[in-house]
Amino acid sequence: MSEAEKNTTERNLMLRYGGVISIKIDWDCNLDRNIKLCKPQYSFARLDVPFYEKPFSMGFNFRYASYWKHNRKYFRSLTKAYGLRLIMSISGKAGKFDFITLTLNIGSLVGLFGLGTI
Repeated sequence: MSEAEKNTTERNLMLRYGGVISIKIDWDCNLDRNIKLCKPQYSFARLDVPFYEKPFSMGFNFRYASYWKHNRKYFRSLTKAYGLRLIMSISGKAGKFDFITLTLNIGSLVGLFGLGTI
């Protein structure tokens, strides 16, 4: 939370009224090395409008209704919920050297150079 929002007052308001935080996890792995060296990089960002800018709707909130029936009478309860919305994005790439792929690419390159001289 402290990486997404540096201001302590804003953090406290986010905990009270809600907010939207993006969590991005990036993996970049070289599989020729030890798998234990493959570690993710985390980054955090706040996506909602800060409270000091006086937004139209403060924080992250939503309403939901519960319906029920008692003694042939219908009732509805409308609840407004506040909270933190976490949006996670996970991406990654990994690679490993392959000698057969290298020789095929070199062979294709030699063939293209051979066609270029004709």
